[in-house]
Amino acid sequence: MLTSMLRRLVFASLTVGACAPATTPPPSDALASSLAGKSVLWIGAHPDDESVVSPLFADVCRERGARCTLFVATRGDAGECGRAGGCAPDLATVRVAEMQRAAAVLGARVIQWDLPDVATGTTQDVAARWSAHAGSTEALRAAFLSAVAPVRPDFVFAFDDRHGSTCHPAHRASAGFAGMLLAAGVVTAAQIYLAESRFDIRPDLSSIGYVSAIATNESAQYNGDILLATARKTAWEVMIDGLRAHESQFDARKIAAFAAAPTAQRRVFFASLPDALANANAPGSRFCGD
Repeated sequence: MLTSMLRRLVFASLTVGACAPATTPPPSDALASSLAGKSVLWIGAHPDDESVVSPLFADVCRERGARCTLFVATRGDAGECGRAGGCAPDLATVRVAEMQRAAAVLGARVIQWDLPDVATGTTQDVAARWSAHAGSTEALRAAFLSAVAPVRPDFVFAFDDRHGSTCHPAHRASAGFAGMLLAAGVVTAAQIYLAESRFDIRPDLSSIGYVSAIATNESAQYNGDILLATARKTAWEVMIDGLRAHESQFDARKIAAFAAAPTAQRRVFFASLPDALANANAPGSRFCGD
């Protein structure tokens, strides 16, 4: 059940829409084609979170003329520095610069915020910290809507707050920003896609790939093995180029593990918001508890 306080609050306008039937998920190419030439917004918590959507974004932003924007809520200062040369003058400064380089790989622009990077607690704890930082929930909402107004998004991609791909509370809390756009009438529920990718990591770190969080497999999929003409490499390989830009977070071993992902796991998974709600109770789905 979708019992998260965050989801109850920010998706309150879906009281009727939540009962709508799920749509048929588009095949890989159809999903990318639907984004061609559109304004596409990603909402994440940290620099590097865009990796869960970057194969798709590499295609639509570089190949299909989409105008892509990456909203990053924090500077990732609560993370660890894995860069051999260290992270001077500080991790946040390094990660902000890395985010710019990764966005350039995708052909996207960045809206970089500096909300507190909260790595522990619940989604509600993170949301409360972010609201307090802004002065109030209303102030946070107003600032966000003002920041993204020039983007005029046709489609919004965000984490599913039931799992946030890694169960990180900030990932899950960042879904609230998509809810703000919905409540303000900037987009409809059908224009919001939730990232349903979860990591499949071999214990020996020999490979890292993605699997669907929704066990019913009702999510749309994008095949990362699609060859991108202008890049002259696959969408998965472009994603790996983006990971290399995040040098403080992805060392050579992790990069090699993504490169070694099985073919079936070199893809990313999504669900439109109505589909995600319709599949809320799918048995075997890989969600998280607070």
